[in-house]
Amino acid sequence: MKKLSIAAMIAAAVLSAAEAQTNVFSRNAVGVIKVAIPANRWTLVGYQLEPLNTSNRVADILGTNGIPDGTVALLFSGTSYQAEEYVEGDGWLPGTNLYRRGAGFWVRSPVGFDLYLTGEVPSATNTQVNLPAGYRLVSFPYPVEVDITNSVLNTVASDGDTILRFTGTNYVSAEYVEGDGWLPPNFKLKVGEAYWYRSMANKVWNEPKNAHYTYP
Repeated sequence: MKKLSIAAMIAAAVLSAAEAQTNVFSRNAVGVIKVAIPANRWTLVGYQLEPLNTSNRVADILGTNGIPDGTVALLFSGTSYQAEEYVEGDGWLPGTNLYRRGAGFWVRSPVGFDLYLTGEVPSATNTQVNLPAGYRLVSFPYPVEVDITNSVLNTVASDGDTILRFTGTNYVSAEYVEGDGWLPPNFKLKVGEAYWYRSMANKVWNEPKNAHYTYP
């Protein structure tokens, strides 16, 4: 089993939930994922944490500190894009789009900067990611790096399914071939990254947390 790994850091903490005499405690692990966003170039980003205030709106996922004016984030619904733009002094506009764990999105900025994604390490036993037929932007739903063959995508994929990583200039891909599995088999699902997934049929990707780390 792989150790929990997050690009920037994991800060595990035991926090008192009440006065000491109550003997009631809560435990959480707060993580930060750092993604380098180059100037004037689209980057595919994945969010693999749980928001600290239980909201999945763009400001809670991407933050507002250090975001350059004019930065744009795009969610893909399966048929069209929903855009958010960061405007200095106003924040994210319209600010209503939801960025969920296991999904992916594009980010582009007029200047290069480091995007810090913060949140709690997921404790859910399983995470479901819907993969309807066609293209979707997805990310591995937990903050660990795995080979695709060590994920449930190795068992739910159907012949002809394809996953694509965008390098900034071109795509590299892996394809599922019935009887052979994923080719090439060493395609990695990385922390902070997202991918295009082309599914040949409707399916559900149900990934178990304990296959990758145990927490809490």
